Amino acid sequence: MKIAIFQTLGAILFASAVSAQSMPSALTRIVPERTEIGMSESGDPVIGIGLSRPLPWRLETSATPPTLTVEFNSLSGGDVADQITLAEPVEAVRQQQADNKTRVTFWLTAPMRVAQAGMQVDNPDQAAILSIRLVPDPDPESDAVAGQGMDAVTNHSGDAARLVVMLDPGHGGDDRGAQYGGIDEADLVLDFTRALRDRLARDTGFDVRLTRQEDGFVSLYERVSQAREADADVFISIHADSVLRGQARGASVYTLRRDGEDPLNSYLDGTRPRGDLITQLDLTGHTDDVATALLDLSQRTTSPRSKTLAHSLVGAMADEGVVLYKHPEKLANFVVLRAPDIPSVLVELGFLSNPADRALITDPDWQRRMIDALTKGLLLWLDGSDDTVMR
Repeated sequence: MKIAIFQTLGAILFASAVSAQSMPSALTRIVPERTEIGMSESGDPVIGIGLSRPLPWRLETSATPPTLTVEFNSLSGGDVADQITLAEPVEAVRQQQADNKTRVTFWLTAPMRVAQAGMQVDNPDQAAILSIRLVPDPDPESDAVAGQGMDAVTNHSGDAARLVVMLDPGHGGDDRGAQYGGIDEADLVLDFTRALRDRLARDTGFDVRLTRQEDGFVSLYERVSQAREADADVFISIHADSVLRGQARGASVYTLRRDGEDPLNSYLDGTRPRGDLITQLDLTGHTDDVATALLDLSQRTTSPRSKTLAHSLVGAMADEGVVLYKHPEKLANFVVLRAPDIPSVLVELGFLSNPADRALITDPDWQRRMIDALTKGLLLWLDGSDDTVMR
């Protein structure tokens, strides 16, 4: 059997974009009939693990004994290791469940290292195959000593390091946002966004920037301008929701809905400079018809990428057990989502007006889980979007 390889090892930790179907009820399982061990076109061993839908993964190898272990977020469907057909160089397969993780270990005939790994997602059913190409390890003793069985853990480097992420902690200064139970949204999201920045910078190598570093007022248009000036590849605004009547709870992610005030009008009527709207497209000197056509073309490319990012973030939240709003992917005509050339989302951590959400949002353990989810979701989107993410 020949299995295609989709991602160079070390380029990214997680594979493929998560779809809108990535809800808690859509639990991922290994599909034994789609799991095969074969050979690549170059003659290298390839292990293809069939999954009912994509999810984050991690790899590690060990020389003593020679094994390849694949770690997933917790899978459903029970132990299916004995249903996988064995072939060279795999002698046995074991599946273990611990600490909300599932580890599938392939026992090999000789020490090997991972040359390439990546995930392919089939549309529309969202089934996935994680393909892992192996090559002989020329220095297994060195690997075993240095890595203690973790020598081939995938990490963030290469293309991923070029990503410029603009994080936007909402509100600030005189604009305090929602205030409930002694909790101030402006301060809460600033602290959370700083922690998210530190995690992304530490674990991904991304160039991560904040629209405000401290408790000060920054206008909505200035936040978008900062992203453009930084030539940001993605813009993520962080907020906490509230309702004045009734009860609502759960996290959600907004993307742009163009209605009401047209975000292009202020540029076309001359109140804002045309060359300021798209970082790599100067509209100065073009007629309104030409400018509108160019802007629409840019938004047609950016809008699907924003929606895919929202899908990915929501799916990662679900995988981390974050409580979601009943319809977690939402549309709104927020100013901070209007940059035509930068994929942009607004994340609502939950409802400060809801006591249960408020307790979660202010809990350090919950915040760590949400930061994990946003990190994984961003990486899933980056890998799934492939070269279309980079501009």
